[in-house]
Amino acid sequence: VAPRSTRRHVFCRPRLFPPRGLCPDVVWEAVWSWVPTSSRIFDPHLVYSPSMNGTSLRSMLEICKKHSESPMIFFCYTKEGDVIGGYSPNIWVRTHGYLKANQLRRPAEDAFV
Repeated sequence: VAPRSTRRHVFCRPRLFPPRGLCPDVVWEAVWSWVPTSSRIFDPHLVYSPSMNGTSLRSMLEICKKHSESPMIFFCYTKEGDVIGGYSPNIWVRTHGYLKANQLRRPAEDAFV
């Protein structure tokens, strides 16, 4: 019988700069573990929050446009208080239809919700 492991899992959340937002550590841990290692070298910065920028999708897309070179981690809160998180290797942009895969800066297969 193999000895029982006494090692304990420790999560190291990425360095978050003010403003931090309201995402709970348990959600950060779940989402961050799926983010590709090539994107985990970056320190995340909050670029949009409804409490700071309003709830307009158009406003969010305009703000995100300034960060078009960056991958994005996102958290959405439901009316019931649940949190949905995910990762996109390409920042969300306003389009009139679908983007072609060859127009993306990074491959889309790393995206998840």
